Amino acid sequence: MTHDMDEAPGEHDALQRLCARYGIATDYHDIFGNRHVIAPANLRTLLGSFGVDTGAPLAQSLETAQRALWGRALPPALAIDADAQKWSLVLRLPAALADVGWSLEEENGMVHRGHIDLHAVYESARADLDGVALCERHVELAVPLPMGYHRLRLDGHADEALVIAAPPHCYQPPALQGDGRVWGPALQLYALRSNRNWGIGDFSDLARFAQQAAARGAGIIGLNPLHALFPHNPAHASPYSPSSRLQLDVLYIDVEAVEEFRDCEAAQQRVQSPEFQARLAALRDAELVDYPGVAAAKFEVLALLYRHFCEHGAPAAQQAFEAFREERGEPLRRHALFEALQAHFH
Repeated sequence: MTHDMDEAPGEHDALQRLCARYGIATDYHDIFGNRHVIAPANLRTLLGSFGVDTGAPLAQSLETAQRALWGRALPPALAIDADAQKWSLVLRLPAALADVGWSLEEENGMVHRGHIDLHAVYESARADLDGVALCERHVELAVPLPMGYHRLRLDGHADEALVIAAPPHCYQPPALQGDGRVWGPALQLYALRSNRNWGIGDFSDLARFAQQAAARGAGIIGLNPLHALFPHNPAHASPYSPSSRLQLDVLYIDVEAVEEFRDCEAAQQRVQSPEFQARLAALRDAELVDYPGVAAAKFEVLALLYRHFCEHGAPAAQQAFEAFREERGEPLRRHALFEALQAHFH
């Protein structure tokens, strides 16, 4: 590997070691297998984002980083598999210390305690910090932990480690467990066209698509995120930049499938009017999704449906609505308040 022409070999080595200390990759391979070396200037910029004084000599910055590393008895945080029977961590303690007590407080308040015979644990590294000989040791704790955030402390030391017990893998549907395999298409729901939607794929389209895919043997549909976006600014439409990951995007509602639509004469008249039908035809014919146009059409009619619901909603529907609000709780209330404030101020 060649060095940058403006970078001395000693500086290059210090930069590599400093990047390794902060977990910054100094090269990568593209999809064709070609190796790319990150320019030193870019590495320095990344180090700066970690709080490293890039104006100081790299050797000095490396020394500062090493002192910070060895100055902690425990790592700031570590991730383990939830319910693992044993898990390991790194301790950096005075070499003369024979044993150390520890306490581990679970997120639920339960506390585990124990001692570690340090001299019985293999030494993986040594360092001297202000005249004190320190040893690095990898120790195991046989404490299965449930999913959550737990806190590990050592007796006589101020440091604390956040122990993050995470699921060993994401949720796996029963059909995929063991040797199970399924296939299915990927679908960007907003791009799904039909002769009945309002210029954007909706949940009724999705149901029909799922039926058609299932009839052909598919067992899964890969969907784009359906998170709530920004009704006050429909053009801000990236599904990967939601306003909330806890709520759904209202633009995917099939307005004509809403129960109140069957009984709301005002909404039916509005939708069936020649002017509104012309708007829908234009939205369906657009090459790309006209998010502002779709939002204007849907919110216009949804407002009529909500008014009809408030004035004429059946008791069972009212009860179902209140049950929905209670079930979704505070997150829904806050999201609705956020949307109302956005609509008011924009």
